[in-house]
Amino acid sequence: MQAQHSNSVPSTPFQQPNDMRYTSRSPSPHRGLGSQSPRSVVSEAVGQNGAPRHAPNFCKFEAGAEPRKRRIPYAEGGEFELGPPRKEPRKSLAPHEEKKLSNDMRELYNRLLPSEESEQRRAQLIRKLEKMMKDEWPGNDIHVNVFGSSGNLLSSSDSDVDICITTTMKKLESMHSLAILLDRRTFCQFRTRSGRDALNQGRS
Repeated sequence: MQAQHSNSVPSTPFQQPNDMRYTSRSPSPHRGLGSQSPRSVVSEAVGQNGAPRHAPNFCKFEAGAEPRKRRIPYAEGGEFELGPPRKEPRKSLAPHEEKKLSNDMRELYNRLLPSEESEQRRAQLIRKLEKMMKDEWPGNDIHVNVFGSSGNLLSSSDSDVDICITTTMKKLESMHSLAILLDRRTFCQFRTRSGRDALNQGRS
């Protein structure tokens, strides 16, 4: 026995399946219009008599989501337990090894320690952004704060600046208003991120 497929809604008694290939239909009012897109009469009536449709607003500074890479990629076989070590771990280092490790750690610390110049640039950027927004929207409670490594003093000279804007101003809930302001104030190389509402690569 071969199964038969119906193109109709779930069948009821005395109802036959519809074969849409041979069902006659009323002629379309738009037959023979060539390459014009086939729209229904109802949609045309709405488009002609209804309110004009406005194109959605897109921020020209918005960039697509970038694929994020893990700093430490997942390794295959991570779900399995580690086997016993090939060699018994040493409980202590030799004196010359411990000295070398200490020197390497000190060198790394000095290299990552932010310079006074970089700290001044960060503070200047915070003041500049806050003054810019307060001048643009006077009378509003606007504050620019830092968080992450910029706020817990774990940043280096090459670290980015994590900025958070706290305000009761509804207009600044969208990064589009801020992007327009930065563009007008000659900031360059910045992009807004949809979903994250973060501003990247801002340089004065």
